[in-house]
Amino acid sequence: MRATPASIQYSGFSIQNVDFRIEKNLGRIFRACNIFEYKSETDSLSVSDYDKVLAYGLLYSVFMKVPKSDMTLSFAYTKHPRELLKYLEGERKFAVDDQGGGIYYIRGEVFPVQLVERNKLSKEDNLFLKMLGT
Repeated sequence: MRATPASIQYSGFSIQNVDFRIEKNLGRIFRACNIFEYKSETDSLSVSDYDKVLAYGLLYSVFMKVPKSDMTLSFAYTKHPRELLKYLEGERKFAVDDQGGGIYYIRGEVFPVQLVERNKLSKEDNLFLKMLGT
């Protein structure tokens, strides 16, 4: 784990603090503190992965004294997470709102959450994220 005043990085995710509004499709949901989990093209996004990042967010909020209302979670993946969506909509009773272009918002979680399906993103608007894959 590496910590600086502006960010913390651990394993496959990072926490970024921003003090400006981002209008691009991926950044519309962002608030002051944003946790971003990036899955490789061969990894799937499981319920355990989701819960782990949610737990990190809760711990970060407590230890860094960041209000939950100032935080977001984002998950970028390639393989469509059918089991996770079934869990979120079925067991957790959350709404999954398709924002178009591979971005989905999860409504009802403690933080605003977005799921980002990389293979559905427009290359023009998301070149930096598309280039992380092959």
